[in-house]
Amino acid sequence: MTRGVLEELAEGGGAGGGLRLPALGPRLSETPGRTTWPGPDLGAHTEEVLRDELGLTAGDVEAFRRQGVV
Repeated sequence: MTRGVLEELAEGGGAGGGLRLPALGPRLSETPGRTTWPGPDLGAHTEEVLRDELGLTAGDVEAFRRQGVV
């Protein structure tokens, strides 16, 4: 963090959180750049992947949720 090679973001964006990411490079004095959004929350696309990519039904996904699999 001292050299600025890492930056910390809160989940969902915003400064100062528990998510540490590599800072953007190169760092330019007039346009240093920064990460404003670290991406979707963990698990945000789980159901979409299970249904669309793996072909599971809504009932299958619900059963996995009840069992604590997802």
